[in-house]
Amino acid sequence: MTDEIRNGRKLMRRKIAIPIGFSTDFSDEVGDVDIIFVHGSCASSNQYNSMLECLAANVAGDLRDVNEEDVDHTGPQLTCYLFDSLGCGESDHSPHDWYAYSTDELDSDLEAITRLVLGQESCKPDTPLFLVGHSFGVSQVIRLVNKLNAEKFTDRIKGVVLISGAINGGPLGNMDGGHWIFRYLPLSVLRRIQPILSQSFFKAAVHPSNQQRLQKSANDLSNANDMAMCRAFYRQQKYATVNDAKALEVNAIIIHGENDRVFPLKAGEHLNNSIPSSKKSMPLSMMLKH
Repeated sequence: MTDEIRNGRKLMRRKIAIPIGFSTDFSDEVGDVDIIFVHGSCASSNQYNSMLECLAANVAGDLRDVNEEDVDHTGPQLTCYLFDSLGCGESDHSPHDWYAYSTDELDSDLEAITRLVLGQESCKPDTPLFLVGHSFGVSQVIRLVNKLNAEKFTDRIKGVVLISGAINGGPLGNMDGGHWIFRYLPLSVLRRIQPILSQSFFKAAVHPSNQQRLQKSANDLSNANDMAMCRAFYRQQKYATVNDAKALEVNAIIIHGENDRVFPLKAGEHLNNSIPSSKKSMPLSMMLKH
């Protein structure tokens, strides 16, 4: 569905339920869980589709869409909330609305969605909530959780999963403002080289074992972005800081691929080292890139 989550900001949102099968070893011990997924820069929620299928397989359930009127269930389930950021995927918006793509506005969109889940969309008001962020979504999740925890939402927000992320102050320095090409190249040139940029990012981000399967869909999604939107987004982009990471008060799992060529492993290690030691774990996979 597409709805207006804030004034003038209509986002495509979807809610997917994964029933927890009673054949699992832990099904008698777990209750309902809510998860919000936050995608990376100029991407879409479709990047999580394969992950959701694997998640369903691991809890012996099935994927099913949930309508607003169809939220009753008899057994425990994972309810997954996904959305396309403004101007991305199916969340259409004028690419020339410069300030609409600022990090502050996008953070406020995520906050509005999260408050909806915490307040009225969760199946039960006491359901624990986890947030999953990928790439730039990691920064958004960290800032959001810190803000909501300052408002005493710690009893609902139980943890975060931070995938392939990086923050300012590490081996990549200050990343605010995006790549230099968005500062210096005219829009006409950016549009001409967009297919080259998409293919370059794809090769750096996707592991060779998945490239054949994902190449067309990933490149089609990237090339569908209007470069005016991309330029507005990156020029105003602000990453989380070391102090933001140090302030995190919920449990965190940091996942980073050893072969990541977008944010190298050292960036993930820096993020991991910036989070309080009692709140984190960092599994690695040689099979992962970005």
